[in-house]
Amino acid sequence: MSFLFAMILQMLVGTYGEQIYKMKVDSVTFEILGCDTVAVDNASYLALSSDGKYFYTVSESGADSKISSFENKFPYRRLSCIEGVSMDPCFIVTRDVATDQGLCTYLMTGDYSGGSISVFPVEEGYVKPASQVVRFNCSGLDTVRQRSSHIHQFKSSGKWLFASDLGGDRLHVLKISQESGLHLDSLFDVRTAPGSGPRHMAINAKGTRLYLLSEVSCELYVYMLKEDRAGDNIEMRLIQRLFIGDSDDEVIANNPLVSGVNTQAGGDIQLHPNGKYLYASLRNGADKIAIFELDSNGMAARKSSCSTALHPRNFTILPDGCTMIVPCKNSDLIQFFQIDPVSGLMSEMAEKRISAKCPVLTVIE
Repeated sequence: MSFLFAMILQMLVGTYGEQIYKMKVDSVTFEILGCDTVAVDNASYLALSSDGKYFYTVSESGADSKISSFENKFPYRRLSCIEGVSMDPCFIVTRDVATDQGLCTYLMTGDYSGGSISVFPVEEGYVKPASQVVRFNCSGLDTVRQRSSHIHQFKSSGKWLFASDLGGDRLHVLKISQESGLHLDSLFDVRTAPGSGPRHMAINAKGTRLYLLSEVSCELYVYMLKEDRAGDNIEMRLIQRLFIGDSDDEVIANNPLVSGVNTQAGGDIQLHPNGKYLYASLRNGADKIAIFELDSNGMAARKSSCSTALHPRNFTILPDGCTMIVPCKNSDLIQFFQIDPVSGLMSEMAEKRISAKCPVLTVIE
């Protein structure tokens, strides 16, 4: 990507607040060179169009949830706002599909409280009403947090889409059809441990390993993915499962405001660009990035960890593999960490912190 050789990073910052930030950041000193704000409520996840002309946001706001689109140039004019969407969309991606009519763009959202995946056609940056909503009806062990399906994220690999259902302790496996636009067909479910609460995933470059981070039980699940020769079906097999958090005693001792047990929670999970390391954010008292080394079979071994400010959620590893950007919601700041691509270890560039209100996501252009 061009920003690797540029002196300026263009960075969108999603928040649990009343605005998102559009920042220009020096790629060497990580100092802010410019900052604009765009009024959007609870824009916890953002996506850029493939050509960079537009960006799309969720508004994770219960019955008032929305999907919006904006021009990606000052003054960031709002092009569309779709109301009445499935409740609490918390994940959004774009997908371009080649059709007989030319290249068509779609948005897909993971809807937390709605327990669904929604598909929206897009024309020249304008979002149209949903063309498909795939709903799930599952529940889990926790009668408070898992009374119904909560779709937290999905990842695709080729024609296959994997959706994490925190409320149902399941991964939903779907097939992506693109013959006449974008359509999703449900295939089968893979159950996780009762009360685990699947959250975020990462898939390796070959599409042979899926790494799942559970929020409630704070575990890492590693699955083998294998497509049949005809490409009509996909097999998922669990090959590793391990607890990745700290002991409850350590968490409580180091964080006096945390009470009770099992309070720590998994957040985001990302693979290093070289495919040798895996990183996971831990929150709710743990507040760190856990670092794993992957062997030749894709099995994970915890190598180290690096403390962060309070409540790291999503994080971004720049494509050169040398920098990680970590928004910390409860500390109102964004941290920058240096990564050693050889060892996978990381350390904070403490003097590079940026203040922002309730940041939860960064998108680099």
